[in-house]
Amino acid sequence: MEYQLKGNLEYARKGDTAKAMFIQCNEFTAKHLSHTAPIKQMCLRAFNDISEGYSDEQIKQAQESTKETETTGSDLMQALYMSNEDVSKFFIYMKELLTSENIAFVDGEVKLTKPIFDNLSQEDVEGVCGEYVMTFILASVLRDSQRQN
Repeated sequence: MEYQLKGNLEYARKGDTAKAMFIQCNEFTAKHLSHTAPIKQMCLRAFNDISEGYSDEQIKQAQESTKETETTGSDLMQALYMSNEDVSKFFIYMKELLTSENIAFVDGEVKLTKPIFDNLSQEDVEGVCGEYVMTFILASVLRDSQRQN
């Protein structure tokens, strides 16, 4: 997955300062389950939270009207912010995951470190986290729900 940065991010590369353009992310492995399991749980709870209060018919209509569009990372972030989940914990888990070995690389070359992560704009933190979750962590759940519809 490649996330195009929207904000300004500079990092050290080969002794110089470079302006980052994107973050290249690799899929996690079982080694990362201590981070990915709670993230997945939070996201599924968030989607459940926002569907509460709607009738089964309303939910079915919404699913039908969005059948041909994909749920995006932005949709996920909106659901998290609207839910009862502690979004700060979500970002703590995501920071730990994305700065883990062999997960994320600035411009596809330099490991995303915690100091580099801390310099991302809020828009980019939300963007890369949302897209990563939708691409890798929730992928199996989304495939299963698409098969059922």
